Amino acid sequence: MLINHMGFHKKQFFISIFSTFMLSMSLPSQAVPQLYCPTPGLHDVDPRRSLMVTERSVVANALSLRQVMKKLVTDAGVPGLTPKKLWKQWWDTQNMSPGLNLGSHCDDVTNTSGQATLSDFPLDCERNEGGEISINPFSPNSSEQYIPIALVNRLDLAPANGANCGEYRVVFARKTGINNGGERNLIIFEAVLDNPKPSCGLDGCRAIAKFWANLSDVNSPVMRAKMLRKFFLNGIPSAGVEPVISVENFSPGTGQIRTNQFLSGSNQQRWQLREFKLAELQTAAGNTVGLEVVPVTTKGTPWGELFDNQFADPRTLPFMLDFIAEVDSLADPQLKNITMDTNDIYNAGQSTAQGFLSESNYTNHFDSNGPFAGQIQTQLGILGSNLTPEDIVNRARTQNCAGCHQLSNFDNLGDGLVWPPSLGFVHISEASTEIINGVGHFEISEALSDHFLPVRETIFENYLDNSCMPCLLQADLSKDDLVSTGSGYGIGVATGTGIGIGIGIGIGIGSNGGILGGVSIDIEPKSLPRRTGSVDAVKAPRLDTDRDKKNDLAVIVERLDDSYLSPSSAEIMRLDLERKKEIPRENIAGTNRVH
Repeated sequence: MLINHMGFHKKQFFISIFSTFMLSMSLPSQAVPQLYCPTPGLHDVDPRRSLMVTERSVVANALSLRQVMKKLVTDAGVPGLTPKKLWKQWWDTQNMSPGLNLGSHCDDVTNTSGQATLSDFPLDCERNEGGEISINPFSPNSSEQYIPIALVNRLDLAPANGANCGEYRVVFARKTGINNGGERNLIIFEAVLDNPKPSCGLDGCRAIAKFWANLSDVNSPVMRAKMLRKFFLNGIPSAGVEPVISVENFSPGTGQIRTNQFLSGSNQQRWQLREFKLAELQTAAGNTVGLEVVPVTTKGTPWGELFDNQFADPRTLPFMLDFIAEVDSLADPQLKNITMDTNDIYNAGQSTAQGFLSESNYTNHFDSNGPFAGQIQTQLGILGSNLTPEDIVNRARTQNCAGCHQLSNFDNLGDGLVWPPSLGFVHISEASTEIINGVGHFEISEALSDHFLPVRETIFENYLDNSCMPCLLQADLSKDDLVSTGSGYGIGVATGTGIGIGIGIGIGIGSNGGILGGVSIDIEPKSLPRRTGSVDAVKAPRLDTDRDKKNDLAVIVERLDDSYLSPSSAEIMRLDLERKKEIPRENIAGTNRVH
């Protein structure tokens, strides 16, 4: 329940009127919470420090791929598992079975023609990237080492109700791509970070937002690298913020790992994007027996032939009916608001950024004179839009991975809109440098620098500037964790007396002279675990969530003697959907964007 709130600032004095969540009984004096509210209108962050960090000296010293993989392996605690072994298992998924016998393979499921599939759509198998099982990605003396090129704040992806605090990302690139455009491979770890105070709604994410905002004021690259390393590997313990790099943050129901692949070899070489989940495998008794990287569908990428009226797949008609409901958001007059949110059952297991008939090149599968085009035109007429069905399908292509990275560059989208370009298959380049204020940064695309990053900056600053929503933070949260010199943030302490059915009024004096008042509502402010769910078993292993063990996002497997059966992609995808079903699709930007 939210009570209307307002606030104003004059010098270092401010008044915030807000509602707070409290227990129905008065809080004991020894547990009086601190109330944390920002000062409205004072934030103007540097987007290249607080949103998209590509400064070469900062990212190089902040985080390495070895540290990321070691943290994940340590989290899982699987006997005998090492970062190199997890790496090998990951890339062996793009080889045919039996491979290394460490997990799944690209040909685990085939159609009646013997072609590999994922979600019953064709899958390229094998890929040249399967050869990464033979390299050492961690060695600084190797041209095949993976180096960090970006650390990214995506608070803008947080659900509107604060179910989580958005995504926090680290991008790595294979060093061979610096000098050889034909040997490139990029990895992005996209962690969904838990809201440390879910009962506070979006306000529970303020400690995370403040961390990123403060980076704008830190001029030392060494200090910024140190701060980012601690945030990604340790979190903010005093504020209850968990580390970004954690098995749970890439598990079914949370974040993901994506790749952008272009390595040479004996197989066809085409730029292609893929997506993966981490699965921590536990027995029913709570013993962790494995940690695997599992391929899943590439989100936001419906299979291209679904746009073809003649495609003989039972999902074609349901997709077309669902797509009509997306016409409204696709027809938006502003680039930043164009979105498409389709069911995962339509998504492909790959998004190929080359080829006339790529599964992601929707316009080449679409008949502009067919009945599907007629249905789209009817919907456009209802909306009073001057766009054409071809414009809508072009706009849909911008929302898939290959479209955003290459296929939609400079596309005319109708009504004067043109899709901004990438750097050619990538939005952050390991091969080129841009100088900002005399300092070298890995170059970012025009699409990012001139369009999407300014939008994210506005969303982030608006969040920082908003007067308080209801929030009680931990009583032991120190002032230093929340307030930096000159930041204009205020801390106040409010005490209250219960009136009637758990309703109280509190007034307090903040440490910066702020006066804080609040109305307390009878809602228990306890942190809730991430949503869990179950998956119906169709074959061994039986999967379920582990509600009672340390990792409530673990996947339960049945033991077979001294081993277990690896979970299939289909089983992990069903579990992912089950755990996400109550998370609002709309984010704080007012869209349903997923990337």
